[in-house]
Amino acid sequence: MITEKIKYSKRVKDVFLKRVRTFDVNDPLEKVLEVINHVRYTQFPVFDGDNLVGIISSIGVTKYLAKAMNQDIRSIKNTTVKHILEVEDEQNFYEVISSDKSIFDIEEIFSERIKEGRTTYILLIAKGEKINKKSDLIGIITPWDIPRVVANK
Repeated sequence: MITEKIKYSKRVKDVFLKRVRTFDVNDPLEKVLEVINHVRYTQFPVFDGDNLVGIISSIGVTKYLAKAMNQDIRSIKNTTVKHILEVEDEQNFYEVISSDKSIFDIEEIFSERIKEGRTTYILLIAKGEKINKKSDLIGIITPWDIPRVVANK
């Protein structure tokens, strides 16, 4: 039975494909706050056109707003995602994986990152091996998904 589970293990594409909410570097802060207010996600891939340039998080947005408290409201209203990326700490806390990756691999990746102290690490799921354009991003796995990973082994 164990051999069968390993040999025919579920793939990421069998469990985690979903619409990913993304932003463009030129999107206004107002749009980001509106999305954060209506969804339960806390991390969002950011693109410059079709190029993946990083991740913003709700914590990064809060950090930006805390630093901007001394500015007048007009300058805060002119804030874009690009400004938030400049203060975002979580730029090295993601990696791109193929949708064909085994669920067993996902558990191992998260275990390793947690040992490294990266508890907010996320995996971006690509159609192929990497994200060359926005449409290549077809899913996301966060630490909140670990119970689903374990349940699908």
